[in-house]
Amino acid sequence: MGPRLSIILFLAVAIFNVNAQTGPALVGSSYGAPPAIPLVPGQVTTFWVAGLNQIPGAAAQATPPLPPRLAGISLQISQLTYGKGFPLPTLQVPILSIAQSNGCTSPLTGQPASTAAFCLMTAITVQIPWELVVDPFTQPPYTTLTVTQDGVAGPAINVRTAHDQVHILTCSNQPCITHADGSLITSDTLPVAGEILTMYLIGLGAPNLLPTTGQVSPTPALVENQFFIDLVFGANVGPGTAVMNPPAGQSPKVLFSGLTPGQIGLYQINFQLPATFPSIPPCGINGNLTVTSNLAINIGTPYYSHDGVAICVQP
Repeated sequence: MGPRLSIILFLAVAIFNVNAQTGPALVGSSYGAPPAIPLVPGQVTTFWVAGLNQIPGAAAQATPPLPPRLAGISLQISQLTYGKGFPLPTLQVPILSIAQSNGCTSPLTGQPASTAAFCLMTAITVQIPWELVVDPFTQPPYTTLTVTQDGVAGPAINVRTAHDQVHILTCSNQPCITHADGSLITSDTLPVAGEILTMYLIGLGAPNLLPTTGQVSPTPALVENQFFIDLVFGANVGPGTAVMNPPAGQSPKVLFSGLTPGQIGLYQINFQLPATFPSIPPCGINGNLTVTSNLAINIGTPYYSHDGVAICVQP
């Protein structure tokens, strides 16, 4: 395993008038309101919730196996099949951490002017259960998410599901891609032709063999092959949409893809760069041209999610 990873996604679920309802409410974030952001089996994500009461210490952290209830807070996912209309089992969502911030802080004292529920925003980082039912090519189950604190449940919020929502992680403000020794690629240690790299990501969906929700991924690693990856070389090239069958020289050799043992919901892809690169300028100042990247790594899935990063390599 490479460097320590900080995994935080902000999932927008709904926007409410908090004062007009009882119980907690999931609120919107920078990604917009539903149904834009789906729930994906096994994915680690953070919900922002308004209207929860203050929790002791303003933060709580769990260790695996993750509990379905932390600091008096729990989340449940309910699903109902279309057509026949029968319910699927209610899923308890395991919680990694909870943290609260206060929006009623006095600008004069720097201290909270109130600890009322309407002042508090609660970040709840969870793992979406691997057992979540998705059906991307027909009509998926009707799905709702409910947040409960000390026995008081908020409204059941309609949410969308998806087979996957691939996302390449960021480590230390750069793509989480490492050399074979686990060290992050940097401007001082640029990858070279033929080198083996490891990319860390989340949201690739459920592997063929399901791990246990809320527990670390097992050893040996569980394999995931439902994705494609391509390479685009060029001066200041940016991320794009991956193609399923990239041209010769744009397809890295994938040596392993699957869940990282000992981690929760974390995937890694070990791949080998081509033995030779096309003609590309080095990163840095090249006459009148400043080159900030010369390789884009794009990843996509058959279910239309994709992500990409731009990096520098040694020509």
